[in-house]
Amino acid sequence: MSDQLVAVGVDTGMERSAIVLSYADGRRVVHALRRSQKGLMGNAMMIRGLRQLLDDVLSAKCADTLYVVTERLSGMRGASENNVALMWAVIEAVAAAYLGEENKGQARLILPYPTQLKLFTSGKGNTPKEEGIAHICRRWPQAPVQNDQAEAFALMMFGLCRRDFDLERIDKGDTGEWTEFQYEIATKDTRSRKKPPFEVLDVDHRGVHSASERTKNDVIELEAHEGMVPDDA
Repeated sequence: MSDQLVAVGVDTGMERSAIVLSYADGRRVVHALRRSQKGLMGNAMMIRGLRQLLDDVLSAKCADTLYVVTERLSGMRGASENNVALMWAVIEAVAAAYLGEENKGQARLILPYPTQLKLFTSGKGNTPKEEGIAHICRRWPQAPVQNDQAEAFALMMFGLCRRDFDLERIDKGDTGEWTEFQYEIATKDTRSRKKPPFEVLDVDHRGVHSASERTKNDVIELEAHEGMVPDDA
């Protein structure tokens, strides 16, 4: 259906965050968040605002498999450590929208490291941030020029590339609108015999399942513990 949401890119940051949505009819919608105050309360409000926005987004009409892509943050230092909380807000929102919802379909949650996003957009994993944004805007002229929105757009495109692969619209011999390098990066976990280069998780009413080749039979068992659900649930 043309009005179904098919891919979501989420760029997280305590100063600014952005979400870019892609619909089956080709429409793209950008949502931007900007912190209104400094300090711990400002951080808390950004986390709350991102979660609320994602809750609204994920309650819409979605494709049978919705692709949600956000960067896997690790090794953060100083004030940047706070950004990890935003990554968890994205993961939590996906889990809340899909776990236990039998008629919802599934979300494929993709968590590439920043290096992989840079490889996808520029072909170099050590591209400086400003240069990386320029690469995004040259490759996709329709992308927003604001940094966080441009990166959210690139994350969304990462999801669309993976979706084309999963739907067998592209393969190694015919990568369609994607460059060979973009194809290789977005699908690398399907060929890895070692530890997957990035996390790909399928979330549905049954639980959370690894979608990567090496760990695709793994299932994360989710149990309710005291304090997680109401006593009468």
